[in-house]
Order: sequence, then structure tokens, then C-alpha cells
Amino acid sequence: MIDKLSFDTTGSYLFTHTGTVAVDSPSASNIISKRIERQTPQYLGVGLSLNGEWITYNSENLVWLPPEYRPCRSIVSGSMIGIGVGSGRVWMCNLEITSLEQC
Repeated sequence: MIDKLSFDTTGSYLFTHTGTVAVDSPSASNIISKRIERQTPQYLGVGLSLNGEWITYNSENLVWLPPEYRPCRSIVSGSMIGIGVGSGRVWMCNLEITSLEQC
């Protein structure tokens, strides 16, 4: 469940607690269409899978999270992820982007 949203100043990106999503502006022909197809968001950079089982990078699963480390609440800011788990504990993870982009 996404409970916090904001756009960047250009309207090109949507910031959520699970990561950043690139927003494609629909063309006029898509607006006229009677049927709107559901799309899977493509997250940019570091994020969390929607089910909370994975730390992701550019929507690709990167690190699997065991059940006791999965988020009840989370926040993503740049390369930093903060995760609050059911026990009440909070853990932080900072991923080095330059290392990931070389893979």
C-alpha cells in the first residue's frame, strides 16, 4: 500500500515510500481510449518491491529480505532505505549506486 506521494518540480517523477517512478504523460490518443490498461511502475534507482520482499535497483530484484526484515513502514530517499519492521525495530541500508551501475 502506498501511503505517501509527491511529484518532482517538473512532474516527470513520482516519489513514493517504495522508490521513485518515472511518469509518462499520456498522449491525447491514450486519453480518448475507453479502456485503460494497468501498468507496472518502473522504479528508478534504489527502491522496494511492492510486496516488500526485495530491495530493488531500477525495478530489478537485488536483495531478498527475510520475513523478519520486511517492512511494515518504509521510506526511500536517494540510495538510502529506512525500514520499520513488525518488532518495532528500524534498520537502515545505504546502497552505493556507482558500484551497482558497474554490474
